[in-house]
Amino acid sequence: MQQFLYNCLISIFVAYFVSFVDPKTAIVAFRLTGTVAVLGYAVTSIPNSIWKGLAWKTTAKFMLDGVLYGLVTGAVFAGLGSWSG
Repeated sequence: MQQFLYNCLISIFVAYFVSFVDPKTAIVAFRLTGTVAVLGYAVTSIPNSIWKGLAWKTTAKFMLDGVLYGLVTGAVFAGLGSWSG
């Protein structure tokens, strides 16, 4: 349940970010939303290795998961919109 709520929170921030731009095509929407989602899911695990001593191998696994989540989020947002202009 907590992971689901976290995913919803990231998606809200992604939607907020993309509301400031007007993507003309699904690929532009995918690139924008996917990038922001990857930042939210993957990059946030780096400080745990820097400051808390978490093994970098573990952080790499978290980052891989984050990239996959980001790609899925980008695909969902690209599929939801009507980008025909």
